[in-house]
Amino acid sequence: MQHDLFILIAIFAGTIVILWLSAKIDNRAEAILTNWARKNSYKIISRRYPYFWEAAFYKGTRVQPKYIIKVEDSEGNLKSGYVIFGSWSRGISGDQNDIQAKVTWDT
Repeated sequence: MQHDLFILIAIFAGTIVILWLSAKIDNRAEAILTNWARKNSYKIISRRYPYFWEAAFYKGTRVQPKYIIKVEDSEGNLKSGYVIFGSWSRGISGDQNDIQAKVTWDT
């Protein structure tokens, strides 16, 4: 009985840690996307993670956040495409200002 309770508590604690880390990574990715848009004079119209059937889902690595985006530039033109942040090995770890963005615009 005590063994089962210990296992249940360990699973619960592990789940909480995983959810907390996921939220932290998502918040960091959102901040990086917002900074990228500001630096490039874009207004973000929409953003979302790519679905698994979209090509952008398979670009980069699992540790690199990817977004399908629609932005408006400083002249009012709309652009859409996808953006991948970070490096293939480190993802978005490190200084937020040093993280690179690779953008592929739709034609």
